[in-house]
Order: sequence, then structure tokens, then C-alpha cells
Amino acid sequence: MIDQIIEEHHKANFSKFVTRFKRPLNSEHAAEDVVQEAYARALKYKDSYDPTQPFDNWFSSIIRNAFRDALNEERGIVREELNEFNHESLIDDAPMEDLKEALRDSISKESEGYQVVLKLFFFGGYTGREISQVTPYSQTNIRQIVLQFRNKFQKGYTKD
Repeated sequence: MIDQIIEEHHKANFSKFVTRFKRPLNSEHAAEDVVQEAYARALKYKDSYDPTQPFDNWFSSIIRNAFRDALNEERGIVREELNEFNHESLIDDAPMEDLKEALRDSISKESEGYQVVLKLFFFGGYTGREISQVTPYSQTNIRQIVLQFRNKFQKGYTKD
């Protein structure tokens, strides 16, 4: 059903979105790429769509993010995707128990709500979507919590 909604939305709105983004991107081709990327993301993340909410609101956030990412890419700023984040790569050859202990220690310094999110992500293996279903945080908030924590952890963790 969501695939059909996305397809119909694409047919009805593709040109409108290209027109909207052509000027700020200074290129019709770049605008087409942004709009196509947004629809590809909509299909990729279709499970995050809540059918009780307006489709246009959900898609607006996707296309806005695709547009922002295109501008950032043009400026040389690369956005890091949470689902591409491999937290096992934080430490090359550190013993796993040392890494777990360092993670536990760093997580314990976060707020109680963040601790729950971080423990579920790093130790429970839950996805952002799954965590958002059992906590008051949205998937976007969870992505930010994990990425910010990871950046802090990388800066603070040193190998002996």
C-alpha cells in the first residue's frame, strides 16, 4: 500500500519539487537528483511511515533532508548515516571486554533516558526504529543521540 502511495505521489509531484529546488541548487539536473533521492529514501524507509499521520508531512521531512544533504555535499560536508555506523570499528585491536567496559562507563555518565537508548543500541543490538517504539524518542532523536555519543566516545577513548 505504501509503495503505491509513494508511486502516486511521485507521479503527481515530481515536477513540482524539481521546480522548487532548481533555483537554490542552480541546476535542474541537481534538483531532479534531489527529488529522486528523496523518493528512493521514502521507499527505503517506508516502514517508518505512520499511516495515522499525513503522508505529505512524512515525505516533506525526507525531501528536506535530501535537499540539505545535497547542499552539504556541494559544500564538501558529508552526512553520516546511522545505519552505516559500525560501532565495532571504534577500536581496532582493543580487547572486546575493555571496549564494553569503556562503553558502559561512558554511557553511565549520560542522562537516564539517553542511557536506555544507548544500552539498547550498543548492547541490545536494537535499531533506531525498534528503540523509538519503546522509548519516548523519535528515530531522528535516537540517531542524534547515538551519533553524538559515538563522537564523544571516540574522542575520549584511548587505547593503552
